[in-house]
Amino acid sequence: MDTASALDRAFENRDYCNKLQLGYDRAPDCRFYVGPEPFRLSNEQLAVFLNQGELFRMWFEITLELCTRAYHEPGMRWLADLVEGESPDHVKEIHRRVHLSGLLDIPLFARPDMSTIGATVEVQTPGSGWGYQTAIHNMVGESRWPGPVNGIKQAVKALTGSPSAPSAYVLYNEPFFPEVEYFCRLCQEAGMQLQMYFKALPPASEVKFVRRPPLEDLLSYQGGSELVQAWLDMKLFFEPGPSLLFDQKLAILFPFHPLLRGYYPDSIRQ
Repeated sequence: MDTASALDRAFENRDYCNKLQLGYDRAPDCRFYVGPEPFRLSNEQLAVFLNQGELFRMWFEITLELCTRAYHEPGMRWLADLVEGESPDHVKEIHRRVHLSGLLDIPLFARPDMSTIGATVEVQTPGSGWGYQTAIHNMVGESRWPGPVNGIKQAVKALTGSPSAPSAYVLYNEPFFPEVEYFCRLCQEAGMQLQMYFKALPPASEVKFVRRPPLEDLLSYQGGSELVQAWLDMKLFFEPGPSLLFDQKLAILFPFHPLLRGYYPDSIRQ
């Protein structure tokens, strides 16, 4: 591709993103760099990502087990206090019930922030940018990655048995409103029943899958306690599970904490 053609293609890509108006906080313009062609991963780079995904799974499993043990073993009560922090008492009570239920599992979705391929500096659970990622995925065209729409469709099917089960995406931070609205619309076009709720919740009896907001926000909305009870009764699924652990960055420190580091292998710290 010559320079003129490459520039034309880059401008086309930028204009495509601009027309979608997915900008953060309703900005109409695309705020990231756009090139003429997709960035292709080598097989070696792909292997790094796949290995890192396995390490994330291990990190989540160990961390979840430690937090649950903190409610069973008096000697680890300090860890429960650390995770609960200054949350309101009613939130702490729900959090304890969730961990004592034995129903909590690791998240299906998480996203690392990387300074370079393989070097994670932060973990987002489940992560934002679903609309942006969908737009980019559609722009790329052919890809080995299923993309956010197919990804959540597969998740809903795996949990509920049907990709068209009644589902909700509960949004709590307004700057992401346009892209979440766009994402949910494309999910509906793909055959899903995924509705966006902004600072509101669906009735527990009318939904089988909920991409939840932070637990404190969830419980501050009308019907929040009913949704958690429905999860405890195994009548619906949350993504991620209703634990404070997934709403904070604290667990990133656990593999380095002097009282916890022995539970984690060096591969996770690296």
